[in-house]
Amino acid sequence: ATGIGILVIAAAALVELFTNFEKPLKIVDSVMNAIGGAVNALVESFDKLLSGDISGFFSDVVDGASNAIDATNDLYDANERLFELQRATIVQNAKLKASVEENLKIAADTTLSLDQRLEAQEKVNGSTEKLIDNERQLAAVELERLEAELAIENNYKTRRELEIQIEQTTANLINIEAALNRQRLDAAKSEREIIAQDKALKEAAAKEELNLIIEVAKAREESVKEREDSLKKITEALQSENRKEV
Repeated sequence: ATGIGILVIAAAALVELFTNFEKPLKIVDSVMNAIGGAVNALVESFDKLLSGDISGFFSDVVDGASNAIDATNDLYDANERLFELQRATIVQNAKLKASVEENLKIAADTTLSLDQRLEAQEKVNGSTEKLIDNERQLAAVELERLEAELAIENNYKTRRELEIQIEQTTANLINIEAALNRQRLDAAKSEREIIAQDKALKEAAAKEELNLIIEVAKAREESVKEREDSLKKITEALQSENRKEV
């Protein structure tokens, strides 16, 4: 317990330290990236300088520095949004998964009413869709972060790696959107299956009840017939006795 407490205190101290130094770090990164952007623009626009297009040359350099600063701000903003989204969804996702597990059992319980089962299935659908949507939001912010990082990265190898990550994240977003659409189709299908199952159970129960009624009626009919036969035999016996006496 003591070790865990120390880790918690250390983590809190690191968060506070990062928060205190975040703005200065952002300023330093902005300046360094602005210089890098200006240098890149200078190299790329050197032909304009040689051709005498001084205005165009300096305009490209200024734009390069400005774009680098904007990309740095975008990167910090994306990192912040990603952190906040992760923090907000960790507990939420755990609760959503627990809700899905609990309501799946209720939806499958044929001893409950149709309304109760449909309500549980609706909760399953809502929780599952929210889980997928949370994943989609995280992937979207991660894509923004990677694109902002690529905009200020000058190393060729690192740029190639970032480009691959961007492609992978984009593909992941497409897969998540497809999963969201499948979930909506599955949700409608699950509700139809519950309704069909409930109808079948009611029809089977009604048929069983009808068979029971028929069996009872048949038994009563046989009982009445037995009584009639018995009464007939008694009547015939009495008539026979009367004829002997006469």
